[in-house]
Amino acid sequence: MKQRLAPFFAATLLAAAAPAAVAHTGCEAKLDALDARIAEARAAHAEDRIARLRAVRERVRHFCARGHGHAS
Repeated sequence: MKQRLAPFFAATLLAAAAPAAVAHTGCEAKLDALDARIAEARAAHAEDRIARLRAVRERVRHFCARGHGHAS
Protein backbone atom coordinates (compact mmCIF):
# COMPACT_ATOMS: atom_id res chain seq x y z
CA MET A 1 0.00 0.00 0.00
CA LYS A 2 2.82 2.40 0.89
CA GLN A 3 4.53 1.88 -2.45
CA ARG A 4 1.40 2.77 -4.39
CA LEU A 5 0.84 6.00 -2.46
CA ALA A 6 4.42 7.29 -2.69
CA PRO A 7 4.27 8.32 -6.38
CA PHE A 8 0.86 9.92 -5.85
CA PHE A 9 2.14 11.84 -2.82
CA ALA A 10 5.25 12.97 -4.72
CA ALA A 11 3.13 14.13 -7.67
CA THR A 12 0.87 16.07 -5.30
CA LEU A 13 3.83 17.82 -3.70
CA LEU A 14 5.32 18.65 -7.09
CA ALA A 15 2.03 20.04 -8.37
CA ALA A 16 1.67 22.22 -5.28
CA ALA A 17 5.20 23.60 -5.59
CA ALA A 18 5.15 24.26 -9.35
CA PRO A 19 2.72 27.23 -9.37
CA ALA A 20 4.74 28.97 -6.65
CA ALA A 21 7.93 28.61 -8.68
CA VAL A 22 6.24 29.86 -11.84
CA ALA A 23 4.68 32.79 -9.97
CA HIS A 24 8.07 33.75 -8.55
CA THR A 25 9.65 33.62 -12.00
CA GLY A 26 6.81 35.73 -13.39
CA CYS A 27 7.28 38.28 -10.62
CA GLU A 28 11.00 38.50 -11.31
CA ALA A 29 10.31 39.05 -15.00
CA LYS A 30 7.82 41.82 -14.22
CA LEU A 31 10.26 43.51 -11.85
CA ASP A 32 13.05 43.28 -14.43
CA ALA A 33 10.79 44.79 -17.09
CA LEU A 34 9.86 47.64 -14.76
CA ASP A 35 13.54 48.24 -13.96
CA ALA A 36 14.24 48.53 -17.69
CA ARG A 37 11.38 51.00 -18.14
CA ILE A 38 12.64 53.05 -15.18
CA ALA A 39 16.11 53.16 -16.76
CA GLU A 40 14.58 54.37 -20.05
CA ALA A 41 12.65 57.08 -18.21
CA ARG A 42 15.83 58.15 -16.42
CA ALA A 43 17.62 58.48 -19.74
CA ALA A 44 14.77 60.66 -21.00
CA HIS A 45 14.80 62.71 -17.76
CA ALA A 46 11.07 62.06 -17.31
CA GLU A 47 10.81 62.52 -13.54
CA ASP A 48 7.02 62.13 -13.35
CA ARG A 49 7.19 58.88 -15.32
CA ILE A 50 10.01 57.61 -13.08
CA ALA A 51 7.88 58.28 -9.99
CA ARG A 52 4.87 56.44 -11.47
CA LEU A 53 6.97 53.46 -12.55
CA ARG A 54 8.60 53.25 -9.12
CA ALA A 55 5.16 53.20 -7.51
CA VAL A 56 4.06 50.41 -9.86
CA ARG A 57 7.27 48.50 -9.15
CA GLU A 58 6.68 48.80 -5.40
CA ARG A 59 3.13 47.45 -5.76
CA VAL A 60 4.35 44.51 -7.86
CA ARG A 61 7.12 43.80 -5.35
CA HIS A 62 4.59 43.93 -2.51
CA PHE A 63 2.21 41.49 -4.23
CA CYS A 64 5.07 39.15 -5.13
CA ALA A 65 6.34 39.17 -1.56
CA ARG A 66 2.89 38.17 -0.35
CA GLY A 67 2.74 35.26 -2.78
CA HIS A 68 0.36 36.72 -5.34
CA GLY A 69 1.53 35.76 -8.80
CA HIS A 70 -1.09 37.77 -10.64
CA ALA A 71 0.25 41.27 -9.98
CA SER A 72 0.40 43.21 -13.20
